[in-house]
Amino acid sequence: MTESEATGVMVPRHCTAPGYAHAVRFDETTLSPILIRALHAQGFHEATPVQAQAIDAAAARKGVLALAPTGSGKTYAYALPVLDALITTPPRRRRGQGIDPRERLRALVLVPTRELAQQVAKDLQLLVRGTVLRVACVYGKSAIGPQKEAVAQGIDVLIGTPGRVRELLDDDAVTLAYLTHAIIDEGDRMSDMGFLPQVTQILERAPGDRITMAFSATMPRTLRDTVLGLLGTDPVEVGVGRQNAPATEAGHDAYLVQDEHKVAMLLWWLKHERRNGVAVFCRTRRRVGWVEGALRRHGVAVAMLHGDLSQTRRNQALEAFASGSAKVLVATDVAARGLHVPAIKAVVNYDVPIMLEDFVHRVGRAGHGGGKAQSVTFVAGLDADRWKRIGDFAGVDIPARAAPDLSEFGVVNKGRGAAAAAPARERSASAGRPSKGTSKGPRDPRRAEPRRADPRPRVGEGADRTDAAAPAPGERADRPSWSGKGARGPRGPQKPRRAGKADRLSRLASSKKLRGLMRKQPLTPDQKPGGGVRKPKA
Repeated sequence: MTESEATGVMVPRHCTAPGYAHAVRFDETTLSPILIRALHAQGFHEATPVQAQAIDAAAARKGVLALAPTGSGKTYAYALPVLDALITTPPRRRRGQGIDPRERLRALVLVPTRELAQQVAKDLQLLVRGTVLRVACVYGKSAIGPQKEAVAQGIDVLIGTPGRVRELLDDDAVTLAYLTHAIIDEGDRMSDMGFLPQVTQILERAPGDRITMAFSATMPRTLRDTVLGLLGTDPVEVGVGRQNAPATEAGHDAYLVQDEHKVAMLLWWLKHERRNGVAVFCRTRRRVGWVEGALRRHGVAVAMLHGDLSQTRRNQALEAFASGSAKVLVATDVAARGLHVPAIKAVVNYDVPIMLEDFVHRVGRAGHGGGKAQSVTFVAGLDADRWKRIGDFAGVDIPARAAPDLSEFGVVNKGRGAAAAAPARERSASAGRPSKGTSKGPRDPRRAEPRRADPRPRVGEGADRTDAAAPAPGERADRPSWSGKGARGPRGPQKPRRAGKADRLSRLASSKKLRGLMRKQPLTPDQKPGGGVRKPKA
């Protein structure tokens, strides 16, 4: 290993940063022949730069921090050296008893999302086909019983989310006492405050001499030291290409759009671009539901994916999108990390991502299936500063241009057409919306009609009318009273008038219940409050 002057990271001697001087074939590496055959069966004959560097770095038995762009083969970069080590060093076999299933677990892969856990498990199962190694995948919001059964049968590699791995450890379903390799996929996401406590507690239960590796496409400076602290002493840092950069093969575009006009902008873009395989990323789960419902009402075949859905519905959404039955996938950033969906040809940032590095991961989802990828971002007024910071972080300059004419979708852009020149009051009245300066809509013409006269007699009319003279100034007029059971008042039968407070108090004072309380002299031993007499004791 030598230190490259161009990047300042450790690279193998036969490599030059940011890539290799010549392609490295898997036959030239020290990988097991059975893994090389599995790679050839999938059509892979040459290692990518990050794969070749990771294989050599893992051979030094030190912690590894690998940074490489999206789509550069980071999953196989850690899977190949780990599986090769598990094949060459089988677990301990007890005399006459075979291998203890609990001692087989020697490799752990921690990932942030359930979809990524399933994808990594599928990739590793393709590599271990034909070997004695077994792989299991565990994640939350699904039945834990089948996962416990799969682990109890004996596995060599466990892929899971931190929360579910913690549950299995707390239930003593698995043990990390024999762990030799720990992988932290999407290292920047796993080292923030949401996952870091769980990841730290999990690694504390593993042996101290394990090999820990972290892989990611982005790494903010504020998290670099935190990640390196999880990798043990003297970790090796390898890198390929420019860090924190989006996929260079994708074309980028941006529009200035008001937040309430984003749905119309999305419909316009889908109509004019005529693209299938579009992934639309929204900021929150609720906004995902709004956008999905709006596209469905306009006849767009759409699926949605977010964290509140059950795992079954999330799998169905990905399958519908991958098969082509759904042309658009609306999702939160849960789908932005590590997923390799060949059906994604374009990415729409419906909302500017809050985290700067999420832009790189979102754009990296496009183009995995080949062909030219595309990304477009809708920038609202309040997002202009964040959009500029994203450009500085990712090293791209994407100026946001004005939105096109969206009148075909019921949006009147300011300064476009004769409708924009009409007074605001006339436009709001014609559209049925409140005009400027008012909080109510157009008045209902029925409210302008006079009220229909009540056929029932009012107070002081008809037979109940009194001829009393008008009261003098300062005197109170006598109100007509309604008495008698079932007597009709202005609005139907009236109840008898309740007695005044003074009348009620006078009746209570004369009742037997208060005789004892109203006595001025103290009570005798035979009396009790309320006027009764205590029974003599036997």
